[in-house]
Amino acid sequence: MIYEFRVQNFKSLKDVKIKLRKFNLLVGRNATGKTNVIDAFKLLKDVSWTHDPSFFNPFFKWGGYQNVVWRGWEELPIMLGYKAKVEDYDVSYEVYFTGYGGKFEILRESIDVSGVVNVTMEGNKLTIKHRPKFVEEVLNRVKEPIFTPVGGKISISKDLLIFQEYEIQERKTLRRSGWSATYSENFAIGTLHIPTKSGEVPVIISPTVKEKIRVRYGFDKFKEEMHFEPLITYVASSASKLMHPTIILRQLNFEAIATPQLVKKEIVLTEDGSNLANVLHTIYTEKGGIPRRIERVLRAIFGNVEVRPKITEDGRVFIQVYENGYPLLPRNVSDGFWKVLTILTAIELNPSIILIDELENSLHPEAIEYIVNELKNSNSVVIATTHSPAVVDIVSPEDLILFEKDKDGKTIVKRVKDASKVRKWLAEHGITLSEGWLYGEIF
Repeated sequence: MIYEFRVQNFKSLKDVKIKLRKFNLLVGRNATGKTNVIDAFKLLKDVSWTHDPSFFNPFFKWGGYQNVVWRGWEELPIMLGYKAKVEDYDVSYEVYFTGYGGKFEILRESIDVSGVVNVTMEGNKLTIKHRPKFVEEVLNRVKEPIFTPVGGKISISKDLLIFQEYEIQERKTLRRSGWSATYSENFAIGTLHIPTKSGEVPVIISPTVKEKIRVRYGFDKFKEEMHFEPLITYVASSASKLMHPTIILRQLNFEAIATPQLVKKEIVLTEDGSNLANVLHTIYTEKGGIPRRIERVLRAIFGNVEVRPKITEDGRVFIQVYENGYPLLPRNVSDGFWKVLTILTAIELNPSIILIDELENSLHPEAIEYIVNELKNSNSVVIATTHSPAVVDIVSPEDLILFEKDKDGKTIVKRVKDASKVRKWLAEHGITLSEGWLYGEIF
């Protein structure tokens, strides 16, 4: 689970470190940088998923790098990074990149597995540093030469493993660097497929982690199997694994949601929710019906209602809503209903992270309370922004993250330091959490 997100030189986020909990509510005045955090997650998702940086520029949507880098100073790089817990290991990932001169370029990429290894690629230099204690533990177990699956001995000398530095022939992202490994009990010894100018082979020792993967059998059937993967390669791809299933919801397009769409299998919601019908149809097909959570919450908020994906005669799919058994025209369904259904569908997809901009829009306070409860009970890390006191009063003090700007325009992020003291203070003064926030008394 991701527990820290850091941003440098992106819009108003000059140098921001956000400690994340399971549920996080971003509050603050307009233009203090809350939505910039969502944009930063989106940018990391795009950067981590690119296969070839030379044919990719994520800044076009903003009209160029100068419009997103701090104060328009194109000489500055942007840094995005996170810390996460993977099984029993603390791992961190950082990537520095630029769009100077209209060209996207990754300048530096670093992966650190606490107590195990650090791998850094900067320019044409690759550095691998194993922790001495971890190397000793492994070498005490390995007495014979290790062979890679493709042949060739791996050197396991202590001095080499503790520190390696290479000049590489071709710049790659760490995620795209291949790996061959020999497994032994709880760790793997392997080589990175990165050609070096000296011809030497970079060697990495890594613990292994268990991961569920979907295996296809038959034409359209899948099953889940446990797969062992070296932790370092898991982390190398974890930026994409953490970010790619991330679901961002903002400025929902209710007209598009209510309009029949061409049928196709989709498992990730678009930011505007316009593919909700296809995603819900995929869930409905795979699970043999509408999930109970969706049915339960819709009925709790809207009464005797049901939803079903329906296929039109011309092969399009739409969401049929029934109220007291009677079908409603999709365009007559309220925006609030579509928003609740979109969020519930996002939860059902079980992504690593759910980000929702302006959670309160189109929702009644009672509906917000149900939705917040479901988000808190989900398996995802949730980050939501709001301007609404009604939303603030539903959550706990420790869920709040306050956004402000200093005199230079930099975003400043604060959390409640002592939630129990805040609760006591609010009770003594007979005011709500939102009043304490608006009066500036709780941070």
